[in-house]
Amino acid sequence: MFLSDKDIKVAVQKGDIRIDGFDEARLNPASYDILLGNKFFATDPHTTPFIDPVNKIFPPMHEINVQDGEAFVLHPGFSILGYSLDFFGTDKYLIQLNGKSSLARIGLLVHASAPIINPGHYLNVALELFNLNNVPILLRPKMRVGQLTFSILSNDTSRTYRETGRYVDDNIKGWVPERDAFGKAQKQKTQTPNRAAARSRAERDKTQNTEPIIQKVEFVQHVMPEMIVKNQKPNNKMPNKIQIPNIKNQTEPAKAPGKSHLPKPKKEKVRLPKGQKIQFKKGTRGH
Repeated sequence: MFLSDKDIKVAVQKGDIRIDGFDEARLNPASYDILLGNKFFATDPHTTPFIDPVNKIFPPMHEINVQDGEAFVLHPGFSILGYSLDFFGTDKYLIQLNGKSSLARIGLLVHASAPIINPGHYLNVALELFNLNNVPILLRPKMRVGQLTFSILSNDTSRTYRETGRYVDDNIKGWVPERDAFGKAQKQKTQTPNRAAARSRAERDKTQNTEPIIQKVEFVQHVMPEMIVKNQKPNNKMPNKIQIPNIKNQTEPAKAPGKSHLPKPKKEKVRLPKGQKIQFKKGTRGH
């Protein structure tokens, strides 16, 4: 069951829901509009050969701060991370992030596949912004970018996101290690694609086997064929250089004047069946 606008207002007043800078004018019948913040994160495509979530290989990203009154130009087919200006959260309800119909109609996705905000998570929510249109879309800070809905849980939770979540301390960052069953962050080393490629090159140089070495990126072979590396010993039987004859230095045979150098056609005898003769028309040579 979702909270109505009246229930959302009462829950904010009681402290069951925290929304910093709560504005009653942004209340919808069963949701609350949130605003876009000033901070964006974009991937560097020229330094990102691939992304491997299983092996914790993620692309480097750079932060972009857009001032009020300015705009971020989101080009077609590009995906970036943005963050809400609103800081919110609750321990009692399940929050879900949804897009705006007016923005969906122009091809702007607000979140890719992560709409759920668990109880105990207080944050400036990350927005996976993607342009599905064929023209650029201007993203302006403090524009209405999404809406929140609040659901009642069937029972109290045994643990909250504050104990199990990986983005409790700081939600404005990229990938971080998961927490274990006791709420402690697992120590896992993340590699950038550049480090992973350098490591694979070092392992390739140490290997003397003639069998081809294939990196653990077979799933991107159809789009990144250069990532498939083969290490084979050179064949000593093959010549180092290929000698090409010098055609210019060759002398041509002398041509006799008035005679053709084309080959003469061969004369072939035609045999007729016995008793058959060749008949010629009158005025032609025969016999």
